[in-house]
Amino acid sequence: KLLAGSVEAVRIGREFGVPLMSDMMAEISRGVGLLLLDELDDGIPQLDASIDRLAGTGHRVWVAYLGARLGAAHARRGDDVRGLAMIDESLTRGDCREDRVHQAEMLRLRGEVLATMGRRAEAMQALRESQRVAREQEARGWELRTATSLARLLADDGETEQARATLGPVLSWFTEGFDSSDLRTAARLLDELGARGDGQTMAARAPG
Repeated sequence: KLLAGSVEAVRIGREFGVPLMSDMMAEISRGVGLLLLDELDDGIPQLDASIDRLAGTGHRVWVAYLGARLGAAHARRGDDVRGLAMIDESLTRGDCREDRVHQAEMLRLRGEVLATMGRRAEAMQALRESQRVAREQEARGWELRTATSLARLLADDGETEQARATLGPVLSWFTEGFDSSDLRTAARLLDELGARGDGQTMAARAPG
């Protein structure tokens, strides 16, 4: 969807003379879309170049967040140290009013990378902080992502009951939109956790 949307953004931006949309935001969407498809060799340089162009305009919103996404992609490609450093830099840059809206997700990405590095205590701390920020901002979408990451980490440590207690209440807030990727992922995980204990399953609410 992001890749298709980037093509449409180019068309609309050029048609109506909005270069920020056609020349920058569309290219950013393309880079993020490639990363979501795990096409890291193409997505990383695409997003890297797009971030540089966006930052060069003096635009501040999204720059730190996109830098964190880029760092997470480097970590997925195997360069954990570089990826974590980029996320930490983004969190420092993002500690301003313009980018605080993305702070919870950047902290979640930090926790994910720390977990893959085996630094589980630090990962847990980052995810708890992400959860706190998301709740403070009433950002339920970000909190769902964090609850999913946190529940997975707890389950890996054998804390199945605590994992269900972390994810279940957050997922129960949502009464529609179960065709979205985040809700489907959360529902499947809660079902898996229920299968390990006596939790109530929820994947039946997610189509397909």
